[in-house]
Amino acid sequence: MLKILFLAANPSDTARLRLDQEIRAIDEKLRQTEFRDKYEIEQQWAVRVTDLQGHLLRYKPNIVHFSGHGSLSSEILLEDETGDSHPVSVKALSQLFSILKDDIRCVVLNACYSEPQARAIAEHIEHVVGMSKAISDEAAISFAAAFYQALGYDKDYKTAYDLGCSQIALENLNEQDIPKFLAYTDSQTARSKSIRQDSDPCRLAFASIAIAATNTSWKESRKSLTPKIHFGRECRQGFQSTTHTTNADPSFDITLFNKSDEPIILNEIGIEIVTVEDLIIIMRSIPQAIEIKNAGLYTIEMPTVEMPIIEMPDILSRSKNSLNRQLDLQELVTIRLPDPIYLEPKAPYRYELLLHKYRIRIPNRAMIRMWASTDHGEAKSHEIYLAY
Repeated sequence: MLKILFLAANPSDTARLRLDQEIRAIDEKLRQTEFRDKYEIEQQWAVRVTDLQGHLLRYKPNIVHFSGHGSLSSEILLEDETGDSHPVSVKALSQLFSILKDDIRCVVLNACYSEPQARAIAEHIEHVVGMSKAISDEAAISFAAAFYQALGYDKDYKTAYDLGCSQIALENLNEQDIPKFLAYTDSQTARSKSIRQDSDPCRLAFASIAIAATNTSWKESRKSLTPKIHFGRECRQGFQSTTHTTNADPSFDITLFNKSDEPIILNEIGIEIVTVEDLIIIMRSIPQAIEIKNAGLYTIEMPTVEMPIIEMPDILSRSKNSLNRQLDLQELVTIRLPDPIYLEPKAPYRYELLLHKYRIRIPNRAMIRMWASTDHGEAKSHEIYLAY
């Protein structure tokens, strides 16, 4: 016997959903199938955030089906003690399924904007379905009914998903591309790819990079655009300290742009330290930390993250001749976002990146690139020259 746990939440401060019709359609379709006795459905309604763990522990389901609302920031909405919305983050839900994954074979998130949640859960659960954007009640019900009907005829989860999408198309609802199927093996493959893998240039681009408006200690400088004397090649953009002291850390106002017609998920943001010079000066002064501050639609509070320190023996071994020679580091330093960010098609995302105080000082001359990682690969900016 396989147990389906149907979890429903429609908080009082959200639009009314036809959740009762969804479970009725699922139940009717399953009861008409060849292997109907193979499945048992348990229902829990008005699920509060304090109920979720208990339901999973009590019923030990093989399939978890959530029906309800999802937010634009990819949170599912459960209820609080008063019946109002309580958002559950991608990180929190993924962590829960990583702990209680033993009996669960499939998770269906029949809620708007739930694809990022599905991707995170797919790191722990074999088969997961999420919605890439807003989905109508009609399409959500059609998908769910056809999905469980297929399981009742002993089809595998991927075939059931395909038939669910097909049913949406058959009913001319034009939302058959919204449900997304994620498999554990696909998630593991994506995670195992090197972070230095080339990105798809048609999806994510660095639209603009500038010194943050609040930073008066740095400016863009045309003199910094041709550092041939130091690195043997030119940069498209350069920034220079206006104080010529070691007390001013640069901060950048950066805009990413999703160039594709499909949404993408932003997972990590960082910098690549390409090359530095003046090794006698910097010694152990490889940058220690970066911080991300969001200036866009979302609010993200990021902790300072320690960067890897390159010990002195390592620096010596990696320099070919004199300590006065430049050193190609290719050090990639990133912050993984606590919750992945959903980037709409043809839309920008703006954030602020700060290079925090270093062990001694920033390298007197350095070449860096801005860097970002998505579910479709990574993106790098053009090379940027920094000089005191």
